[in-house]
Amino acid sequence: MSKSKSIALAVCLSTIAFSASAAELVITASNANEKSSSGQVALDIATEGNVSGFNFVVKLPAGLKSGIVDVSNCLADLPKGFSGDCRQGPEGVYVFAMANDQSTLPSGVTSLGRLVLPAALAKSELVIDQLVFADAKGETVQSTYQVAR
Repeated sequence: MSKSKSIALAVCLSTIAFSASAAELVITASNANEKSSSGQVALDIATEGNVSGFNFVVKLPAGLKSGIVDVSNCLADLPKGFSGDCRQGPEGVYVFAMANDQSTLPSGVTSLGRLVLPAALAKSELVIDQLVFADAKGETVQSTYQVAR
C-alpha cells in the first residue's frame, strides 16, 4: 500500500472510529494480480486511546495446510511496549497482543502488521472471530471489525 493511500485510509478510519466510541479492527486485503501466488492483508486498529490488549482469529478454510500463511510480519508494526504473537491454527490465524505495563495504544489508527496469504484466500471474503479488545484494567472495550479492499 502506498504512503498516500495509507494516510488517506488513516484519516477515514479515524473519523469512523471516533464516531462510534469503540475500537475497530480493520483488515485491508491488497488486490493481488493474477500472476501473483500470494496477497498481503494489512492489520490495523482504530482506537480512542483506551485499548491495552486484544485478540482475534482471522478465519481460514478447514483443512488448510499448516504454515501456508506467512505470519512473520503479522505484528511487525506493534508499538514499543506491547508484546504479542500470531500463529496459524486449525481455525485460522490467531492474533493476540497486550501492553507490557498498563499503557494503551495511541488514539487514532495503529498499524499492527500484515499477513501473506495464498492469492485465492487474500481475494476471498475474510471473516474475523473471537474479537476482544481490553482496556488497561482488563475490562472489555466495545469492538467491531471491517474488511476493506
